[in-house]
Amino acid sequence: MTGRWVSGPRGASASGHSEYGPDPASGPGAAWVAVCLRVPDARTACRADVSVGATVSVAWYADTGSGSASVRTGVPTGGGPDGSGRPPPLCAHPPGELPCDVHLCVDPDDRQREGGLVGHADVLVSRVPTPLPVACLRVRELLLRHPGCQVAAVPALGAGRAAVGVRGGPDGLWFVGEGQRDLRFGAPVALIASVAHAWTAVGGHPGTLRSVTLAPRGLTGGRWYGEMSA
Repeated sequence: MTGRWVSGPRGASASGHSEYGPDPASGPGAAWVAVCLRVPDARTACRADVSVGATVSVAWYADTGSGSASVRTGVPTGGGPDGSGRPPPLCAHPPGELPCDVHLCVDPDDRQREGGLVGHADVLVSRVPTPLPVACLRVRELLLRHPGCQVAAVPALGAGRAAVGVRGGPDGLWFVGEGQRDLRFGAPVALIASVAHAWTAVGGHPGTLRSVTLAPRGLTGGRWYGEMSA
């Protein structure tokens, strides 16, 4: 779906830092996220006004090719029946030009702070690193427990490791990069999860997305994705 917002079904490191800067998994845990795909150079697409959140450039790799994307965030306003409010104007380019996806991303472990939003999340991203097999099991558990959620992600122990699962597939779940040996991602887990949601929301097959990495100088303005004020 080109040129308008689309969305899926309604619905790190132990230190909190990565080699790229603060890990999104370390910040307070709910955000509206906009992913604009097929940006020729996402660094040129950011707005001058960065008060809403961060604009981050990423590169994605799939069986069908590769490309870039611009990812921008905004903090839920607290309005509306579910407490998430309406998404702020996150798109960093003129309307109608790119396939875009906007979704609500929530930390499922922050029950005291964000518990009311978990049931409405499109994407769930844990901040708690575990061994990779345990992370994969946690992803399955999150998607089973929250049927309105399309993507779940859990950081794994070890640099660049994470389990990022997308609902679907023969057994009900696709993992990003599934089948690749010793897979290590080049971007924080929350970014990978958001790009995976956008990939499926605009019609991409979840089993074909292989990896997501930060583009050079990936932070183009504002704060890091996920590092949001209360």
